[in-house]
Amino acid sequence: MKEPFWKNAFSMPSEKPVTEEEKALLERIASKIRARSLGQVAALTLESSRPVHGIGSQALIFLKPFISMIFKKEEAEKVIALLENPNAMSYLAERLDPESEPDGEKNGK
Repeated sequence: MKEPFWKNAFSMPSEKPVTEEEKALLERIASKIRARSLGQVAALTLESSRPVHGIGSQALIFLKPFISMIFKKEEAEKVIALLENPNAMSYLAERLDPESEPDGEKNGK
């Protein structure tokens, strides 16, 4: 028996693991947010906007010609890929916790 043609119509893409390069970028972002004491606010915003991350990434694709005037094209594409990856957003939310700061940052304050 043949499988119906709509078998994959509503399937979601599989989630990709976060690469080391992405982790380094997310850690830089998180440390800048934590330096301004906005970690908890940013984590709350990140978690509450989780359902619209895909829409945000699509909006960035639409605005890429304008964004590339301010940022490098590669940087914009990295941010778009991160917004599309739920694992990356979860990693960033974890790193925004003030207790997740590396020891060097805690001692520097």
